[in-house]
Amino acid sequence: MDSKQFGELALIMKAAYHSQNFLIDKESVAVWFELLKDMDYEVCKQAVLRHISMSKFPPTIADIRGAASENKHHNDCEAGKAWDMVYKAIGNSIYNSAEEFEKLPPLAQKAVGSPGNLRELAMADEESVLCEKGRFVRKYDIYAQREKEFDAMPPSVRNLIGQTKEKMIEG
Repeated sequence: MDSKQFGELALIMKAAYHSQNFLIDKESVAVWFELLKDMDYEVCKQAVLRHISMSKFPPTIADIRGAASENKHHNDCEAGKAWDMVYKAIGNSIYNSAEEFEKLPPLAQKAVGSPGNLRELAMADEESVLCEKGRFVRKYDIYAQREKEFDAMPPSVRNLIGQTKEKMIEG
């Protein structure tokens, strides 16, 4: 989003919240812009409008980033729908586990672990597969929550986390 678009969002927020302590000076506006400028304008605008319609208190930067991240992930598969896809993949994974694994969405792949796990489940009895469903749903929900939180962070923080991970792997 550019500064003009952010200015429009700031006007919307100031019109909705008449607090004298909200975006009171150029410095606070600059901080807000710096921490939101990486976001798509329309996504950010929807998050602002959603907040305005649901809260009588002015938003924080975290409120807007969080709402935008929620909107982004709202269309993603829920754990139950993801399990349905995994269950279908299990049915065809004795000989085609790699291909079936590749067809799964990234979060489902993380929760399953590997094509080998799909193959093992294809050879397991129904009770074992049902037990795996519970584990899958828990893992999927954890990964989905982590992804939402990561996406809500400003790019500078995400880059710092990536650099820290690289250093940990190297050292």
